[in-house]
Amino acid sequence: MIMIISTSTPGYSDVLIGLQYGDEGKAKIVDTLAPNYDIVARFNGGINAGHTVVTDRGTLALRQVPSAVSYPECSLYIGSGCAVSAKPLLDEIDTIEKAGFKIGERLKISPRATLVMPHHIVLDRLHGEEVGTTGNGIGPAYSDRAFRIKDGQICNVQLKMLLENPEEVVRLALFHLDRVEDCSAELRDYGEKLVEELKASIEPLGNYI
Repeated sequence: MIMIISTSTPGYSDVLIGLQYGDEGKAKIVDTLAPNYDIVARFNGGINAGHTVVTDRGTLALRQVPSAVSYPECSLYIGSGCAVSAKPLLDEIDTIEKAGFKIGERLKISPRATLVMPHHIVLDRLHGEEVGTTGNGIGPAYSDRAFRIKDGQICNVQLKMLLENPEEVVRLALFHLDRVEDCSAELRDYGEKLVEELKASIEPLGNYI
């Protein structure tokens, strides 16, 4: 996971880059530096990125929300290069706020970020063991980001579509789920549950886009 910290000095920012493909403690470094900055932003990656931050109110296990949640003056951004998992992100925000850290208007998500769709997760669960994944749909989401269109339909859904045409997002979710081959009845039922979770997440997630 790669993160950017933007400074309060106009026109300047600092970039923290990891070269070992994760598990390097970047988030801990960001959290340590954050009090000196106005903005902390993630510019790529998805829910696979786990970062643990220890605060005076306890330990926070963050997966999509950028570090620096414990500093109320610091704005948090999820950039256009990220793949966003809707319900897990809302659950994470809820956990953070229950721990006593206010997110409110501090968190902003780029309208051009990719939405992880139900069929991405189903595909990951179906084939992920072949390459060793977490089953969260991140690889298939980035694959569809490159394809953009499959079977004549949009497969890279950007978050702005949740605001512009939420009904179309649900239609596309069902369309692509129907086209997953070799899907067991159990996995299909799971995919339909994910579609329902996506429906319920559209309105609350829209507040952050």
